[in-house]
Amino acid sequence: MNLAALRDRLLLQEDLNFLLTNRVPRIALTRFMGWFSKIRNPWVCRASIAVWRLFTELDLRDAKLQHFDSLHACFTRELKPGARTVDPRPDVLASPCDGFVGAHGTVQAGTVLQAKGSPYRLAELLGSTARAAAFEGGSYVTLRLTSAMYHRFHAPCDGRIRHVSYIAGDTWNVNPIALQRVKALFCRNERACKVQQHIQEPCAGPAPRRCPATTPSQRGRSWGGSSTAPPSSSSHRRACSWPRAWAAARACAWGRRC
Repeated sequence: MNLAALRDRLLLQEDLNFLLTNRVPRIALTRFMGWFSKIRNPWVCRASIAVWRLFTELDLRDAKLQHFDSLHACFTRELKPGARTVDPRPDVLASPCDGFVGAHGTVQAGTVLQAKGSPYRLAELLGSTARAAAFEGGSYVTLRLTSAMYHRFHAPCDGRIRHVSYIAGDTWNVNPIALQRVKALFCRNERACKVQQHIQEPCAGPAPRRCPATTPSQRGRSWGGSSTAPPSSSSHRRACSWPRAWAAARACAWGRRC
C-alpha cells in the first residue's frame, strides 16, 4: 500500500478524521499557521509544500509561478492566463471559485441546507434578518474548497459591491464529516459576507461567502488590485478577485438568473 492510499484509508475513518481536524486548538493553530505561512524562506517553503503534498493532491501545473518565497504565496497563487474559462454571457452567474458543490436549492422560510438533513437560518449566517429577507425564494449554492485548490474568489458577474461585512467566529473544518456532526457550522465559523448587485439589472445578486477551514484562515481581499475595501457603489468586473477563500470554475455556471 502506497502512502497516498494509506492516508486516504486513515482519513476515511470518520472518528479519526474529526479528531485530527477539529478536536484540536483550532483558533490557536489557525493563528500559528497564518504566521508560519508568511515566513519568507525558500527552504522553509519547499519543505512545507513537500509536507502539504503528503496530505493533499496539490497540483501547481496551472499556477502562474512555479517557485514561491513563502507558503502563503503558494496558497494564494495566481493562475496562468486562460487556465479557467469563464462564461461571458451577462445573464449567467459563473462559479466564483474552484471547488465541490456541497448543497444547493431554494431559500425557503429563511432556511438553507448545510448538508442533507442539516438546515440552518440564513439570517444567522449573514448576521442580519433584514439582509437575509432579500434572498427569500432565491437560489443558493454552497461551494467547498479543499486546501490544495486554487484559493482565489472572483466576482460571479459584472456588478457593484453593495455590502461587505466580517463576522468573527470559530475555525471548524468544513469537510463533509464535520458538516454532518456540527449543527449550523457555517454560522459558527469566522466569515465574510458580500452582497453584489448585477450591474445591468436592479436585482440583488447572490451572497458568496467563505467559511474558513482550520488552517490557514488568514485572508486578504483585493478589489481590482487594491487591498482596501471598495466604496459601496463602486463597480467591479469579473477580473476582480477575492484571494483566500464546489464544481470547478471551468465552464461551471450558477443556475440562477436575475
